[in-house]
Amino acid sequence: MTGSKPGHLTTTRTSKATVKVVRNLKTTVPKISGSAIVGRTLTATPGTWTTGTKYKYQWYADGKAISKATSSKLKVTSGMVGKRITAKVTGSKSGYAKASKTSKATAKVNYPSRTSPASKTTCPAWAPIKGNHSSRGEWIYHVKGGQFYNATHPEECFRTEAAARNAGYRKSLR
Repeated sequence: MTGSKPGHLTTTRTSKATVKVVRNLKTTVPKISGSAIVGRTLTATPGTWTTGTKYKYQWYADGKAISKATSSKLKVTSGMVGKRITAKVTGSKSGYAKASKTSKATAKVNYPSRTSPASKTTCPAWAPIKGNHSSRGEWIYHVKGGQFYNATHPEECFRTEAAARNAGYRKSLR
């Protein structure tokens, strides 16, 4: 700014610089695909952001950050059972303000309806029903307390009797 007045010296002053003007990133809410089932993989997609945005990810279980879960994919573990999973995406681009958006939560993490045996004779505690192929070609399932449960070498293990029936097994007669 320059100021002048008759009979006075002309004076020029410069103001302090303003803060750098930044634009806001165009963002949308990220989405999670996949099933919240132990052993499966969830994938976060950021949605539509300003072209050229770089992304960082952080996964959460019931609102608590999951240690080292900072990629777009998350392997669901047994430690997550009963919790809802979200993904936070943070975007950055030169000349723009950083922005973060969090996905909607998944259903509560659960175990699958069937799995492989834990050993030759046992099933995991969360899938105690033993599925066995008999020597006569029958597919039979055994429940704890049944006559042949402890002697059965399972080919598959199930969380529920309904899951065993849905897989084509029938209940042991004993």
